[in-house]
Amino acid sequence: MVKRILQLGKKSRTTNLLYALNLEPTESKIRKIKLGFTKRLLENEFTAKILKNNEEKLNRPNKFIKELRNILGSPELLNIEVIDEKLREIRLEAKKKVEMKSVNPLNTA
Repeated sequence: MVKRILQLGKKSRTTNLLYALNLEPTESKIRKIKLGFTKRLLENEFTAKILKNNEEKLNRPNKFIKELRNILGSPELLNIEVIDEKLREIRLEAKKKVEMKSVNPLNTA
């Protein structure tokens, strides 16, 4: 949508553009949504049991569990504290990038 408004090509890179406009990149937003959803699942005792049962299937965890472990960067069991910590890291990372881009908008790193 941002590309269409600014009349950019479909294949143009927009991460720096999004930071310059103070918009969160889609990848970061999706990670936060997935972690927030998992946190809500773990806060409910019934869904927490279902999630724990799926997680404890060591021979074949489901795709959602694999994605969460990939986002968290850890093979350990899911818990609310680990998810809260990762959410804080993602928010700080996004905030630092926005601040860095606002100070030096030509920085391509």
